[in-house]
Amino acid sequence: MSWIGCLHPGGRPYSGTLRARSKSTVGQGAVSFSAGIAFALLLSFSVPLFSAFAAVDTPRILVIHSYNSNTNWTSEIEKGMREALSEQYGPVSFQLEFMDTRHYSGADYHDRLKSLLTYKLRGRSFDIVLTSDNDAFAFVRANRTQLFPTVPVVFCGVNNFTQSMLAGVTGMTGIAEDVSVGETLDIALELHPGLKRIVVIGLTTITADRANREAFVEQVRTGYERLEFDFWDAVDTDELAKRLPLLGPDTIVVINGIIAEPDGRMLGFGETTGFIHARSSVPLYTLWDVYHHGTLGGKMVTGRMQGRLAGGLAARILKGEDPDKIPVVHSTSANQYIFDLNELSRFRISEDRLPLDRVITNKPSPFYMVDKTFLRTGIAAFLLLACIVVLLAVNIAARKKAEKSLIEGQRWQKALFDNITDFVWMKDLQGRVLAYNESFRLAFRWEPGAVLGKTGYDLFPANIADRIRTNDEDVIASRVRGHLEESFEMPGGETRWFDTIKTPVFDKSGRVMGTVGSARDITERKRAEAALARSENKLKRIIEDSPIPICWADKECRVEFVNQAFIDLFGYRMEDIPTAEEWFRRAYPDEPFRKEAEARWRARIAAARSDGTKMRPTECNVTCKDGSVRTVEIMNTLLEDAILAVFKDTTERKRAEAALHESEQRFKTLAEASFEGIALTDNGILVDLTEQFANMHACDRNELLGRNVLEFVSPESRDRVARAQALDETGPYEFNALRKDGSTFPVEVRARSTLIGGRRLRLSASRDMTAYKTAEEALRSSEERFRLITENMGDLVCQADPMGRYLYTSPSFQRILGYDGNALLGTSVFEQIHPDDRREIMERFRKGFQMGQARETEYRSRHANGQYLWLRSTANFVYDSEGNPLFAVIATRDVTARREAEAALLESETKFRTLSENSAAAVFITQDDLFVYANATFQRLSGYDKEDLTRLKFWEIAHPDLRQTIRDRGYARWRGENEPTRYEAVILTKDGKAKWVDVSATLIEYRGRPATLGTGIDITESKQAEQQIKAALEEKEVLLREVHHRVKNNLQAIIYLIDSETDQTRDPQVYQFLKELEERARTMALVYEQLYQSDNLAHIEMVQYLSDLGSNLVQAFGAGRDIPVAVEPGKIWLDVEIGMPCGLIVNELVTNALKHAFPPEKHERGEVRVALHKEDGRYTLRVSDNGVGLPPELRWREARSLGLRLVNLWATHQLGGTISVEGPPGTTFTVTFTERKRREFLNGRG
Repeated sequence: MSWIGCLHPGGRPYSGTLRARSKSTVGQGAVSFSAGIAFALLLSFSVPLFSAFAAVDTPRILVIHSYNSNTNWTSEIEKGMREALSEQYGPVSFQLEFMDTRHYSGADYHDRLKSLLTYKLRGRSFDIVLTSDNDAFAFVRANRTQLFPTVPVVFCGVNNFTQSMLAGVTGMTGIAEDVSVGETLDIALELHPGLKRIVVIGLTTITADRANREAFVEQVRTGYERLEFDFWDAVDTDELAKRLPLLGPDTIVVINGIIAEPDGRMLGFGETTGFIHARSSVPLYTLWDVYHHGTLGGKMVTGRMQGRLAGGLAARILKGEDPDKIPVVHSTSANQYIFDLNELSRFRISEDRLPLDRVITNKPSPFYMVDKTFLRTGIAAFLLLACIVVLLAVNIAARKKAEKSLIEGQRWQKALFDNITDFVWMKDLQGRVLAYNESFRLAFRWEPGAVLGKTGYDLFPANIADRIRTNDEDVIASRVRGHLEESFEMPGGETRWFDTIKTPVFDKSGRVMGTVGSARDITERKRAEAALARSENKLKRIIEDSPIPICWADKECRVEFVNQAFIDLFGYRMEDIPTAEEWFRRAYPDEPFRKEAEARWRARIAAARSDGTKMRPTECNVTCKDGSVRTVEIMNTLLEDAILAVFKDTTERKRAEAALHESEQRFKTLAEASFEGIALTDNGILVDLTEQFANMHACDRNELLGRNVLEFVSPESRDRVARAQALDETGPYEFNALRKDGSTFPVEVRARSTLIGGRRLRLSASRDMTAYKTAEEALRSSEERFRLITENMGDLVCQADPMGRYLYTSPSFQRILGYDGNALLGTSVFEQIHPDDRREIMERFRKGFQMGQARETEYRSRHANGQYLWLRSTANFVYDSEGNPLFAVIATRDVTARREAEAALLESETKFRTLSENSAAAVFITQDDLFVYANATFQRLSGYDKEDLTRLKFWEIAHPDLRQTIRDRGYARWRGENEPTRYEAVILTKDGKAKWVDVSATLIEYRGRPATLGTGIDITESKQAEQQIKAALEEKEVLLREVHHRVKNNLQAIIYLIDSETDQTRDPQVYQFLKELEERARTMALVYEQLYQSDNLAHIEMVQYLSDLGSNLVQAFGAGRDIPVAVEPGKIWLDVEIGMPCGLIVNELVTNALKHAFPPEKHERGEVRVALHKEDGRYTLRVSDNGVGLPPELRWREARSLGLRLVNLWATHQLGGTISVEGPPGTTFTVTFTERKRREFLNGRG
């Protein structure tokens, strides 16, 4: 609170700020009318009041120092005392007494000193006594009654001060000299990472030195166990000269006091530092600025600050404050980081590594000489100002009487603003209070008359006074009114907020004379604002972490927020789409569509604003930042001053709908090509199955259809299979199946129920596990050896030596923490522990070895992926026969899930309701058959309100055909049976409409009892689209089948015409040519005949096709000979564009073999073989015979035979493959090709 203050005596930077106020904020208004009246009253008599503030009499002060006048420390303390008191009283004079206890001590000396002072002070009286350091404090405390019994005493520089030192003493307070040992060691550890040893040097001959040593030991008891401390208390200069050069690079020296020569002569502060610096090669640190020159640095006690603080307390007592009510000040906050630039350079330490509030000495001066003209001008100016000051003093004395009369006449004005509830005050340029109202005084419980003439440093702690003074100086310097909000700790400990206004006061010439100010208590408003901010932050965090993409724009359509899910989905950040216009431009690049979409959106916004029309969800395609297109459903909600847009990504659903027309055709192809046997059963009766399923049971497909599947299950497994069917288990589960010959084989089955044609059928996939079982048996003996180990490695187990290094890690380290256990060996077990937990765990580990006790502890440890897990560890410590520690066995368990569950439990209910009520999905909870919760989306979807739903059983909302099924599923789920968590269902809304819903359900605990949590998404539109797609597919299938039929008929007509020409010709060559042409046409017709008769209108089953083709060719060209054409069995489906060339190639090669490979003189039985294989995407077509083979001199690629030229053309051009010939004996043509090579060839890249 910046109401009263003055310049901080230490010159430290101020923390408070004061700013001009240009406009009001929410909840803040102008100063009240009462405050305005107060300002008018204050301004009306501000000028005479400022002038009337008179100087007070100079106090009489006695200062007793522990040391002599040549000690730098004592001189600095005295300077600080003079500076503080001069600010209040102008130049002050002290009577100084020096005890010189570093050279003289003992009870006899103190008695003589007491006698001397009794004589010197006889007849003298003092307003206050100040002492420095322990010896003077102890001397005054013991002899005050005889020397100055009623005079208040202020001490400073007292080491190891405790309140017991003032037990039974009144009229004494002061400044304790608290050293910053910990802060100095911490900065040393940071600047010297390899530091292991600290040597502390200093005598302990006098009280202060012993106290310093005790303070040092006390502050390093905990937290610095890894450091070694050596105290060289009574080491003289000769011994130091031997020891110092031997110090290693892992050591620093802390100068904790002066040193002495062998003859007992004590060196001064500067001599001590100089001696040690000259003989040491390691860094020197100290805790007092008097030792600083030659040391690297430290957080130091400064004599001047001790003196200033003591002088400040003395000024307060001189102004009437009771010393017994002023607590002793502990001055660690006044200690300062000081470093020597020369030493920093010597040890190569950058200034960037030092604390920000440090002071660096020995920096070079920017000026190298003083301008003599400037110096003479300055002296003249000083003399002139001195004359002016004298004249002003005379003038002030002359006006003092008149101003006093004026102030007396304005008392009625003061009475008026004393009754104003706002705080009002007036201060001069030095920050002294000239006037104030009673509300101000009573709020801070000040005594009447204890405020006038006081500064902020008299009334408030130093840090508050600093802030107040800085704000006052800002107003004075800027010459404009300042406005700020600030907090202040009131009497009683409560912190309250105030709205403060400060205004400069000017004299007739326009010079600033001081300030007037007022403050209004705004604590309640601040608390309301803080509560609102916390609520907003909580809501923002929920929205930011929501998996649902969300965008927020203001009423001017400027985008103010997008969450991470929005960025992940679309790639756009706020800077990409600052406005709705920019969103439409990027998301909808098609201009006509964009204009139409934006116009519709703005129209809906306008309608919602005018009449509250609820905005319905819309679905459209959005172009993402990377150019991809996503289909999304957008739900816009108009709030008071913003527009909330929630997005649901429906891309995958749309893709599924787009791919739906292929799914039915692919199913059978995939099913037939699968290694698993697939069957469809109705109450256990086989209604459809694949060839693989029939082959597994060594049966023909027709033998299995219509029979109960349990007939093909071994007797011992039939109960298991029947139970799985009854419970609709999805598996996988295993049992022994039967082949046709009665032999058994193991199978693994996965199954699920599906709705086909209005019937609920069970689709199962069976895999022959014979090979797996064989391999499993081979592995069983090996697995048995490791079973006991692996079963007990759920937790982490490790060994660590007394230094905390890994000796052994269990394999579970890799699984739980992601680290290779072997890589951890030899490293520290504390390395992965969170920095905030590490010191405590290290301390527990160390104490565990000392005490031998096992203790459980929980902490955070870093996973290999960088995340932190919560672990709970128990350590047992092992020792050898002599009690020496050997190692620790540490068992650790991952408790992250428990910790996260505990943390999440506090917010789960609120988050659930917030997310649920804002979710685009319908959310409901059922318990005891009834709905106990339903969000707004569920109510809109079903048409029932909350009251209606509480009376409905959960299955009564379903379509009548599904109610029993849904009821059974719900009960089965509550019994813990394995029911599907997601399914599609039809519900009836309150007005009787049927809607398809995608339902997900799971068991939860709600209000301490089991319940079912469910979500539903309206998929009615997608189901309607699915039905439309199916109808379109059926129409296209009929059309394509008609096309194949017409092509086949046309080819049959061509064959008939060729056959007619063949019967009429008499030329053998023409006859042969027409016969071959007829067979080529018949080969193509056979393709379309198979396509027309097949369920698959795009692919040919090649083995059956080639078998039929071979039979036709033997009939046409076999000439009555028994030459079979054998086609290797198999199942290969080929695209028509590939199957047709393959059939033509086989046609030509088999025709050539029948015509030329088996002449009449060959007595062996002829045979032609055709094989088609596929391996790794490569097809191999092979046609071979055991005939006489091709003539050796024949170069078949260059033959004039049309058939071989066509074969080469079809193989290399249409199929994009290669062809080769082998033989004799016999002849084998081999064609190899791939679908990709064929496409590349046809596209011009092959």
